[in-house]
Amino acid sequence: MHLIWQMTTALLFMAFFDNGNVKGNNIEIQVNRKLQEMTDLKEHLESLQKDIEWYISSFLNNNDLTKLNSMVRAFTQEKVHRINLKKNIESLEQAYGQKLEYLATTIENIDKHIESRLLAKTNATEVSFRSKLEETVSTIEQNFTGSMSKLNQTLWKLYKQVKKRRVPKKVKGGWTAWGSWTSCTSTCGRGIQDRVRTCTNPAPSNGGNYCDGNGMEYKQCQINSCRVNGSWTAWGSWSNCSSTCGKGSKNRVRTCTNPAPSNGGNYCNGVWMEINECQVSSCTVNGSWTAWGSWSSCSSTCGKGTQNRVRTCTNPAPSDGGNYCDGVGLEYNECQISSCTVNGSWTAWGSWSNCSSTCGKGSKNRVRTCTNPAPSNGGNYCNGVWMEINECQISSCTVNGSWTAWGSWSNCSSTCGKGTKNRVRTCTNPAPSNGGNYCNGVWMEINECQVSSCTDVNTNPAPSNGGNYCDGVGIEYNECQINPCEAMPYCESGWEEYQGSCYFFAYKKQYSMSWRAAKEYCDRSNSHMLRLDNQMEFDFIRKVLLELHSKQLKDDITRVPGHWTGANDISNEGQWVWSPGDVKMIFTVWSKGEPNDQFGEEDCVELNRFIDFKMNDLNCNLDRYFICETFYFR
Repeated sequence: MHLIWQMTTALLFMAFFDNGNVKGNNIEIQVNRKLQEMTDLKEHLESLQKDIEWYISSFLNNNDLTKLNSMVRAFTQEKVHRINLKKNIESLEQAYGQKLEYLATTIENIDKHIESRLLAKTNATEVSFRSKLEETVSTIEQNFTGSMSKLNQTLWKLYKQVKKRRVPKKVKGGWTAWGSWTSCTSTCGRGIQDRVRTCTNPAPSNGGNYCDGNGMEYKQCQINSCRVNGSWTAWGSWSNCSSTCGKGSKNRVRTCTNPAPSNGGNYCNGVWMEINECQVSSCTVNGSWTAWGSWSSCSSTCGKGTQNRVRTCTNPAPSDGGNYCDGVGLEYNECQISSCTVNGSWTAWGSWSNCSSTCGKGSKNRVRTCTNPAPSNGGNYCNGVWMEINECQISSCTVNGSWTAWGSWSNCSSTCGKGTKNRVRTCTNPAPSNGGNYCNGVWMEINECQVSSCTDVNTNPAPSNGGNYCDGVGIEYNECQINPCEAMPYCESGWEEYQGSCYFFAYKKQYSMSWRAAKEYCDRSNSHMLRLDNQMEFDFIRKVLLELHSKQLKDDITRVPGHWTGANDISNEGQWVWSPGDVKMIFTVWSKGEPNDQFGEEDCVELNRFIDFKMNDLNCNLDRYFICETFYFR
């Protein structure tokens, strides 16, 4: 302050004394200029400090590593600029120090001059003027002190040192203690923390050097792991072709590691492998068949037809000299959508059979079958007869007579007492003919009989009181023959007789019925359905049926091929019996392959003309003719 006082006093006195006016004005201008330069430097440093603070603030609030690097570079540039400014300030301070030394010498000379003048002028006016001057200086000093910055205060110290004729000591800057670490720049993953210290302990002054080292320190930090979505690496190189000839494939890959997904991050979108077709050179390829195609439609809508399917030699096709496929590309198969309606047609007549008898009248036959073609699928049976029978005779036969079976016994000849009864037989089984012998033996048997004792008998006389009965017989017989008699019929009209049994062959249209209906009909006729006991009986039945079917009965008999018998397995499947009485079948003449119980519904037996009237099991509900059988009628 004393220096300022001296400077101010000198300036004021130079205003009064003309001999020091020019020199004083130059010093004042130089001082003001230096002060302005220092003020400008201060303002520039303050602006630089604000920019640095803004950079730090932006850096701490931004996680972008690129921006961080940019900020660090900017801060480094500012630091270099700051060093340059520091050098400029030091240079300025050095120049300014020289000016101050010159100013101090000048002021000292002025002081000496003023003191000599003051000693010469001690009047009241000068004292009053000095007092006012001191007040003015005091006011200026107060105003100046309040507005000075730290830099100006330093300059003030320099003035005071100049005043005392001492050169100021250079002060090297010293660092303050490190401040606290800032918050991590990232809330997840790696970030940066920094802490600062200032070169103010002490601050460099009087041309002293700035602190060595850095004013800011960094370190890595991590609060939590960040969720990282995966990203693909660049595609790798293509692999070699998978085939040395012909078409092949090559691939290239990339990995989801740039970066790899972590901490719940998403995996990369897209594929990890690309596959392209490649071919080094053409291969010799042998042909191979494709799979068979579907069968074509049947060539016929009914009956037998054909269908085909194809395959091609394209899996692969032969190429570059390769062989064609072995085998055929077209395959045929027989097919049938549905059976066609086929009307029956006769074969040619066969040869005549031998005459049925070696002597006497007989018969011969020839047959044809309705199999050229056979009727099928609802087609009509052939018109006409399937058998022709002609009479034949090689020669007349000598026939010896044979007895019939004995008839029933007659009633007793007497209603009381002793009488006789008889039974007869006839020599008609067969009757003797063409010189054949009559039957041996008697045609009648007589036996004694008695119904009850008589109370009164006319005798001639009757033996009594112990008398003997008459010797000899009471009746005498003699054989006689006027003319041969015709055989007496024992079966009703419409019935056929054989070996003591009568047979009814139902072959009219009204007799076509189910097995149960046929059984009921026979039951009402006091007979039963046919029961075959031996081969001879079957031959008789077959002969009659052949004759019936050979007649011109196309409206009736030819439309029904079979006749029901009493055989069935209704009660126990596979256990064939005769009805009535469920008598076990002993004699059978099954056709080949029968019984077969087709569809599980064939429980009754017919004699079928298409299989030579042999046995065939059949559904009992179908309509057939039938044969009833009984014993002789009386």
